[in-house]
Amino acid sequence: MDGEAGKQLGMARAARASNPAWWVFTIECVKEVAYRLPYFSMDEVEALRIARRGPSTHEHRANGPLLAYAAKLGYCKPTVDTVPSNQGRNHKRPMRVWQSKIYRGPIRFRPPLRKPLDPHKLEFDPLQRTRWSKI
Repeated sequence: MDGEAGKQLGMARAARASNPAWWVFTIECVKEVAYRLPYFSMDEVEALRIARRGPSTHEHRANGPLLAYAAKLGYCKPTVDTVPSNQGRNHKRPMRVWQSKIYRGPIRFRPPLRKPLDPHKLEFDPLQRTRWSKI
């Protein structure tokens, strides 16, 4: 099994194991957060869920599949940026930043996101000895 197939299998397993009531409630929280914020992470969604006293789940790995599903619904799209998590159980691990596609607030300037270097598409150029060149 290649890496992508294993990832999809694990995400599907986590989504199936999560509480269905949590899934529906949290999708609505994602939608509300996406209306209010141009960029957000799962921390904002989780804070809204807790504030509204929504159902919880024992399978916290389902957050990724949930946000991927929200992206398929057209609420948001992933960015290359990450921020440290505010949730105690995450111990400041990096969390992906999502860009809202349904934001309804004032337009704010945000500098364009940098494109990450793909190490699989770079090759060392021995003539320049210090630079990497694209294949």
